[in-house]
Amino acid sequence: LEEVPERLWACVDWPRLTEAQVVRVAEAGVEVPLDKVPFEAFDSPAQEALLRSRWGDARALADHAPRAAGPLEGYLGRVFELLGSEEAAEDLARDGDGLSHEERLASGRDKALHRLLIACRARAKGGHPLHTEEQLALLRGCLGASPLSPTNAAVLADLFEAAAVDPAHAAAAVGFALGARGLHRAVTDSALRAMLRLGPSERLALHRALLGVPAPGEAAPATRPPLPMQTLFALCVSELDASVAPAVRARLAAL
Repeated sequence: LEEVPERLWACVDWPRLTEAQVVRVAEAGVEVPLDKVPFEAFDSPAQEALLRSRWGDARALADHAPRAAGPLEGYLGRVFELLGSEEAAEDLARDGDGLSHEERLASGRDKALHRLLIACRARAKGGHPLHTEEQLALLRGCLGASPLSPTNAAVLADLFEAAAVDPAHAAAAVGFALGARGLHRAVTDSALRAMLRLGPSERLALHRALLGVPAPGEAAPATRPPLPMQTLFALCVSELDASVAPAVRARLAAL
């Protein structure tokens, strides 16, 4: 690297650079092709520096942020921010298909989201399951990006399966998915299966939260949380604690 003029750094043989040299090039403002360097082998500060250098590139962040060793929540927020902004619209439309700009932009956003979901699934199934805030950030972002394509909905739903979700950190995400309006049916179905795998106390707490039933000693909520029909009908055929069964019957009677 020392023998190459800085104006030619974009043309270097990337696999031959050391970690420190790659970071140095990125900090000099040169776009580092993350797929041509051993990104996953770098230490966490180097990974963060490289991802920050591509902060405006939704596709690069979607592909590589889930491969980083550190927390994922902040990167997820940035990807969804880019997907919904004009900042990345031109690049996303360039990656998309269609005749009009709007069609290409929608297609490009769908492709970037698919890359993110695939990378998150690979992270989870590779031994690094998503934790509570990461799960919620992904679900909130996908809800904001609705309607999901059937393909993306299937990948998101797969993240709820036993191999991908840390069982100690699943209840909050399951509750969000079951209480949210607008998520794809496949995602809700997967969340319902995940609910059945919760322990009895967690499942009861989830039922109470969904139905607005206070636990003993707690004050009742001022309003009942809205409940999607798919979730309500699933609760109707579930084994319920006596403290929440009346709330299900009341919801049914109000239909």
